[in-house]
Amino acid sequence: MKKDNWANEFYAAMNLFKPIRMDIQNRIDARTLILAQVEQLLRELLQRQVQGREQLKDKANILLLGAMVHAERGETKKALGECEMADKLVAAIREFLLMSYKPVALDRIRIGKQNRINKLKRKNYTREEIEVLLWSSRIASGVFQPWIDEEVRAYNFSPDKPWEDPDCVLKPLKLSKEQRVRFCKWARPSEIIAMRDKKTPKPLRNITMIKAITPDTIKQSCVSDCSFIAGICVAAEFERRFDRRLVTSLIHPQSPDTGMPIYNEKGVYIVKLWFNGVERRVLVDDLLPVDENGELLCSHTENNDGCLELWVPILEKAYMKLCGGYDFPGSNSGVDLFCLTGWIPERIYFPEDPDDVKDFESTPDRVWERLLDAYKYGDYLTTVSTSWDLKEEEATEMGLFTGHAYAVLRIFQSSNGTKLLQLKNPWASKITKLTDVWRIMRTQGWTGRFSAQDKHSWSDPAFCEEVGYDASSSATDDNGIFWMSWDDVLLYLCNIHVSWNPELFDFRTEVHARWDANVGPEDDSYNLSHNPQYTITLSEEAIRSKASLWLLLSRHVTKQEQENGVVSDFLTLHIHRIKDENQLVFSPDSNRILEGIYTNNQHVLVRYDAESSENQVLSIVLSHDMKSHDVGYTLSCYCTKEFKLGRPKLDFALRQTILGS
Repeated sequence: MKKDNWANEFYAAMNLFKPIRMDIQNRIDARTLILAQVEQLLRELLQRQVQGREQLKDKANILLLGAMVHAERGETKKALGECEMADKLVAAIREFLLMSYKPVALDRIRIGKQNRINKLKRKNYTREEIEVLLWSSRIASGVFQPWIDEEVRAYNFSPDKPWEDPDCVLKPLKLSKEQRVRFCKWARPSEIIAMRDKKTPKPLRNITMIKAITPDTIKQSCVSDCSFIAGICVAAEFERRFDRRLVTSLIHPQSPDTGMPIYNEKGVYIVKLWFNGVERRVLVDDLLPVDENGELLCSHTENNDGCLELWVPILEKAYMKLCGGYDFPGSNSGVDLFCLTGWIPERIYFPEDPDDVKDFESTPDRVWERLLDAYKYGDYLTTVSTSWDLKEEEATEMGLFTGHAYAVLRIFQSSNGTKLLQLKNPWASKITKLTDVWRIMRTQGWTGRFSAQDKHSWSDPAFCEEVGYDASSSATDDNGIFWMSWDDVLLYLCNIHVSWNPELFDFRTEVHARWDANVGPEDDSYNLSHNPQYTITLSEEAIRSKASLWLLLSRHVTKQEQENGVVSDFLTLHIHRIKDENQLVFSPDSNRILEGIYTNNQHVLVRYDAESSENQVLSIVLSHDMKSHDVGYTLSCYCTKEFKLGRPKLDFALRQTILGS
């Protein structure tokens, strides 16, 4: 029987748990690998309709907890006392597998991994790419499998009772310092309504997933994820403006009639997020952190109609789960918006010397032209943020906050040449900056030119009408939205992140790979021959039309990086001119036509405009400053005209082996 074959294979694998006292380190490595397989197996079992489901769930939770404890102890290499515990875990799993359940469930589990590989193959991934994507699925915060539509459609969103995320049962999401000060409990939407009805003057009457897609009502709470909430704001504004589903397509289950996400009374949701190379599925429940009055301690929408909307807290919870918890150290909107949308992230760099503009830099005038021209078509999403170098006193005087991101909702240039941006503070009011002791620091919001307090700049009725500025509502609305001049943005909000719609490019492809640490020297300053290299051959039409070629290098986040909270990988891309597709670049200075900037950001973007037939064949070389460990990555290529991506064939004309004495 298939059941017996599968069980025997699994039991044989589980024998790796047994003590190997002659080689403790090997045993630890093997055990860690098998624990990952056990954990994934049990998660798969929980998703199936099997006999004794509740008993199965309880047993699985116990086993998962044991597996987590075992793995943590194994990582500390305290192996001598662990052997007996490991054998007991094997015995428990054997007993667990002998419980009665439908044979079809076993068959599905047995072939589950192979089915996933086959489904990924249908997306034209190579076997090596599939291995990289599955390897990148497991990080410190959990296992996040690549998104497969048919699996999501077949998922059981109606369990027997309200669903609770097993991941969070075993390892609850960590709360931020501010959340912990006020935290009362994790509550479901129905509980929140009951708590608010009894304890606050702001009762809630009904629950919905989405009442209206708008940035106006979004409010960041006591989590330091301003860049992510700013990203939700600009994505919501795009969807409202162009009626194109950018945010609403992420949350499941969805209505079969409208395709819009719906409130699920069972509390189980799957969110699609772009991470480590591909779209991935993140399962979350609807248990949300609240204080004793039922006030949400997470980002949410704030309406005055008594409606509890869930789309913002569900999106935030999914992202916080992916990132390891609500004690989020912060990010940038380029990374966050890529995770939300998959759009191409670009960090704008301005030159220190206007007479010496480097390959990766742009002048303020050129940046404004690009943003203004593309804004009306909805070609991008953008946020701006203050620097940590901005003095606290100066920021407070101007109504800003240091190290804080703001959503850009509108970009406008008036007939008299005035350049304006409409921004939104995710804290959404005049309002609150949360400190370590939950003290509220108040500000009147932006106080500079074109603020609500600046009567002079808004004194011309014709100008106000052209901009669409309403002085009365701007003075009373407490939604964090305000206007700022481009000059003041450059002065105070110098960090600009733009995410470009990949549909701007008719020709796209990508490759997923892993760069092994033991391949090549640690320092590639003198020799690039061991670095990953790709060739791009531009079509004749691409050369004639001076096509735009954009290359995005995305580094895969690792378990170690999440656990340590330190990113030591500084990567970039360089472009070299070569004669043919099989030429390998050895010297860093060999016909280099574009030098990238090293960054420990997750994404590195290099832009190149085709110039002449001399540069028709290009070598794309990855560079890693002081490489010390394996790095998974995705190289995405976008071009306005046809091109071909390949790798040089390492067939050398002359080979000689020299033996040392």
